[in-house]
Amino acid sequence: MTEEITITNIAYGGFGIGRINGKTIFVDSAVPGDVLQIDIFRDAKNYSFARQLSIIRPSPLRVQPECPNFGECGGCSYLNIDYTTEIDFKLKILTGLLQRIAGLSLDDIPEIDVITDSRFSYRSHAGIKISGTRKGFYAGDSNSFVEFPVHGCRLLCDVLNDGIRKLKIYNDVREIKVAGDHFSGFIDSLNSPDAYVLEFDYNFKFRHDLSGFYQANINLREKMIQRVIEYASPGKNDVFMDICCGCGFFSLPLASVSGRGHGFDSDKRSIYNAVHNMRINNIDNISFEVRAESGIHPHRYKPDFIVVDPPRNGISKNGKNTINAIKPSRLIYVSCDPSTFARDAADFIKQGMQIKKITMIDMFPCTKHIELIACFYADKKV
Repeated sequence: MTEEITITNIAYGGFGIGRINGKTIFVDSAVPGDVLQIDIFRDAKNYSFARQLSIIRPSPLRVQPECPNFGECGGCSYLNIDYTTEIDFKLKILTGLLQRIAGLSLDDIPEIDVITDSRFSYRSHAGIKISGTRKGFYAGDSNSFVEFPVHGCRLLCDVLNDGIRKLKIYNDVREIKVAGDHFSGFIDSLNSPDAYVLEFDYNFKFRHDLSGFYQANINLREKMIQRVIEYASPGKNDVFMDICCGCGFFSLPLASVSGRGHGFDSDKRSIYNAVHNMRINNIDNISFEVRAESGIHPHRYKPDFIVVDPPRNGISKNGKNTINAIKPSRLIYVSCDPSTFARDAADFIKQGMQIKKITMIDMFPCTKHIELIACFYADKKV
């Protein structure tokens, strides 16, 4: 069903929104001020989703995208606006979610600090799609293949683009993991399926599996660690917990300035690498355990502060119960989804925690993703 719409606002997920007969319509990559011809492809009772067919009148905020695949490839949402506007959009979205989901007033939300770096050439690892011998990504919300432009993807670092361009496809594969190893350069899962990737951040060596999780933005990883340490304010005798610790990305730097640490992750390979990383960095004041955040017993630990970096679905109910039962003086929450963060924040606030500091760190420029670091204080310690 085709309609004409004027975009008046933005929403989380890279959407512009407008109304038709009072009903909210979400349009991917639309910009406030656009007048568009759209096709509604998913219709619910109170809202609909639509794709752009044509631009009748462009928003004055629009710029020419720096990639010919924009609008087809599902990787980017904000290449049609400049970077300052993108950051403004993300701040507005984050603030709105904190109000609507966490129930905070504008006066309750701390001033949000923003950390950014280069908008392009920042990703050090990715999963690329294969069609025959062609390499690319999928279109948004589909399995339609979109081949990389001649120059490669604007978001990938030079090591990845160069390596992908030279990569010979000789098996019937549909996806390949690629990474830029700090010491040896380009690695791919086609030729090295069991490879480790070695990173060097914040003066620490980190090993992780090629398919395992590691922060992808090569320009902001150290600034992320630095901000977590700043928010944690560790004392030399402090005990901490790092929940969803991965390969020790936060655990090891925190252990170097704290008394004792405990790291937990549900992924066995991550903990295997975390123990290895502890040893190669000569860290001996932290223990690692394969355990989901929902399975941590609250009365076995007495940490001064907790760091938690959950996946996009946020912290489980049992995980929040554990943290609330421990009652740490400080909780540092690293989130890659502001909507689940806002949900979890509401629960912590009900239990007597207060958000004292928030940083939006733009780990994924040009995309719909919003990453943040928040510091909660217990009322008794304020």
